[in-house]
Amino acid sequence: MTPDDLTPHSRAEARLARHRRRRRRLEVGAVVAVVALAVGAGGALWATGSGPFADPADTTRAAGSDGRPTVQREPRPPGAPTCGRDLTTGRPLRLWIAGDSLAGSLGPALGEQTAETGVVAPVYESRVSSGLANPGFHNWPKRAAAELARLDPEAVAFIIGTNDYVIVSGSRNPGAAWVADYTARTEAMMELLVGPERRTVYWISPPVMRSERMDDAVRQIGDLQRTVAREFPTVTFIDAHSLLDDEDGGYTGTTTDPETGRTITIRAGDGVHLSPDGADLLAAAVYQQIDTDWCITAQAVEDATQPVIETRGSTYIPGTRRTTGSTGSSNGSTGSGGSSGATGATGATGTSGSSGSTTTTTTAATTTTTAAPTTTTTTAPAATTTSRGRP
Repeated sequence: MTPDDLTPHSRAEARLARHRRRRRRLEVGAVVAVVALAVGAGGALWATGSGPFADPADTTRAAGSDGRPTVQREPRPPGAPTCGRDLTTGRPLRLWIAGDSLAGSLGPALGEQTAETGVVAPVYESRVSSGLANPGFHNWPKRAAAELARLDPEAVAFIIGTNDYVIVSGSRNPGAAWVADYTARTEAMMELLVGPERRTVYWISPPVMRSERMDDAVRQIGDLQRTVAREFPTVTFIDAHSLLDDEDGGYTGTTTDPETGRTITIRAGDGVHLSPDGADLLAAAVYQQIDTDWCITAQAVEDATQPVIETRGSTYIPGTRRTTGSTGSSNGSTGSGGSSGATGATGATGTSGSSGSTTTTTTAATTTTTAAPTTTTTTAPAATTTSRGRP
């Protein structure tokens, strides 16, 4: 990977997180099981199947509280390997995590969980108030094309759609004009992420919203994303809505900590974003799907870790991620503003702080990376289906 605009978190942060990540990796099954019981039937019981669109005889899935699967996977093609290539600390899996402000929570959480194995090199980027419906604000296809060419990731985790609720809000007509337009945009984005390499993509839907108006819209967006994902055999659709809802399919801000039995907060106070603990739960679900495809836990190297790298210029909502700064030679991310709420066509996730990183050293390697200006096209401030590349 070229290091021109990347900022790794500090060695100290990785050290502090290592024990927690190792313990959580061993307990991912328990975490998911507890979420299934405490949050509701929307919790994920991970299975390999082809979702609601396949022949029932070929389908094994976990259903959310509304009967929809949280994991929806297409069967692997005949003769396909059960895992990706061999992974080592010298040749780790290249993972790009990107999306709207929810990626500002998922990126650090999933980054730490995967990097702690020593065989995954994560880079993440988050853009507050971005979506697919308004490329004039932030052009994700253009940005992704540039980053895919620059980073050459082998796997991508992409979360988007919350800010696009305004194109749906108030419309329950499945034939509304937004459906055809957003379907085309989603197809184009998935095709771009998959690429000719048939890259493994983990597409995460918007989570359940506290506002009924927003939630109705993001449910429709998530359903559309699920349908489109089935067209791509290397896309795994992860239903964050069903994963984080309550037993009735509605919003909940808390669940039970599997280690302590205490109630923990999994959502931010705005009813839109994730808390750091909520980000950890979603990241654990995504981790398990990546592990299924790449066998990263089986290949993990004890006492080894990779740097968790945040792309310079990323923006986030303060208070929604555990990492709030760094030590050593790194200038940590600093949030400012951080108010949340709808602001026009792109404001479901409000305003945010931005990363203020310059030159740093990696957390586990001996190399040094230097941040440089990004090529972002932003013009304003700023559960599960598996499919694999379109045939």
